Amino acid sequence: MKRVILLSLLIAIAGFLPAQSLTLHDTVQFPFIVNSLGDVGSSDCWGWTDSLGNDYAIMGNSDHVAFVRASDGAVLDTIQVSKQGDGYYHRDFKNYGSYCYAVSEMSGKREGLVVIDMKYLPDSVHFVGAFDASQTFVKSHNLSIDVNEGFLYAEADEFLGNNGVEIFDLADPEAPVKVGFLSVNNTHDIVARNDTVWVAEGYTKAFSVYDLSDKNNPVVIGRVTDPAFGYCHQIWPSDDGNFFYTTEETSNKTIKIWDATDMNNITKRGEILGANDLAHNTHTMGDLLVTSHYTAGVTIVDVSDPDVPVEIARYDTYPQNDIDDFYGCWGAFPYTENGYIYASNFEGTLFILDWDINLVGTEAPSDLSDGKCWPNPVTNYSNIPLRLSASMQVDVVILDIQGRVLDNVFSGQLDEGNFTLPWHPRATLANGTYFVRITAGDQARTEKLILQR
Repeated sequence: MKRVILLSLLIAIAGFLPAQSLTLHDTVQFPFIVNSLGDVGSSDCWGWTDSLGNDYAIMGNSDHVAFVRASDGAVLDTIQVSKQGDGYYHRDFKNYGSYCYAVSEMSGKREGLVVIDMKYLPDSVHFVGAFDASQTFVKSHNLSIDVNEGFLYAEADEFLGNNGVEIFDLADPEAPVKVGFLSVNNTHDIVARNDTVWVAEGYTKAFSVYDLSDKNNPVVIGRVTDPAFGYCHQIWPSDDGNFFYTTEETSNKTIKIWDATDMNNITKRGEILGANDLAHNTHTMGDLLVTSHYTAGVTIVDVSDPDVPVEIARYDTYPQNDIDDFYGCWGAFPYTENGYIYASNFEGTLFILDWDINLVGTEAPSDLSDGKCWPNPVTNYSNIPLRLSASMQVDVVILDIQGRVLDNVFSGQLDEGNFTLPWHPRATLANGTYFVRITAGDQARTEKLILQR
């Protein structure tokens, strides 16, 4: 398993790292389509909690939006929506109170901005209407709702000449009214909060931030661009807006942490990338990033130290492999009342995961010469520490009790310093006794690991 960005593996050795777990609560399988792109049909997911504290998942599929009760995985209702012209069936959702707003990159019946009333759940949902913006808005990849100010921002078709962001007033949630347009070439994903809009600019290789207090007079308040960027796919701000986090949906391009405390001097801090070297979307929960990571599944990263992000949990929704390609986990939604994370796979599966964020922490070893991996026993992952006195070749493998190599954790040159290499046992690996063998230069050590899911 390759690790191109070694800086993401550096951690502070002394201290306390919280242990968390993602376990399967339920799965719901929807029909999928086999075409030249693979097994496709399902796209993003979102969620809503009603006034009684019941959680519901919202799942986008090839021709409908499904509403699922999280506690038991029951599909309570579906709404038919447009389905023509997009082989990947891109859909995106957000909610404003009990209203679900959906956009897609498809045309046909119910194209544009679709409004669905969820207040009748668990009995049913009601289709309210489908809206465009003066006949200029049909296809959209992404939307965001400024819930504090009551405005909806929808990406206008990225491949149109007038690409940018359509702005709707939700004073009447059932009748959105267009009130403005933000013109940004190659707009792909957006997030809106308190009249501020963060924009991922796709092929422009840039991320930008706008003040939209005046909907007819957008003001750029920060921008980052670099020719070394991949496809600038998504951006998500921290709760206080002092940081933002970006994904580039390009092989070997990291999730990046940006310090935006000074909008005139936005600086990159840490970066990290999961097992498959290809990230999709990330969301913040306090000091945590929850990321849909395609074939690597869902990852949770601790960013309390913005210079040294650390992956602390993962659930692999696509155990077939960890290749850097467009399969597996499309969306991951963490904002639930009852500790669920929803994850949607291209291949029609909605995963409802139990997220335990209150496990007792695991003390990292203060002296790596002891070479103790942690946690051990292993459930979803284990950290493999090593200390190097000089630059050298390092090889880390997992062995079974017969000494056969089952997994290559790392192979490459590392500089002097302290490192922690994460091992994520694949889902098909049976519980039992295994060994990690670390070879560094002319030295080697072996440690027993107990896999106990």
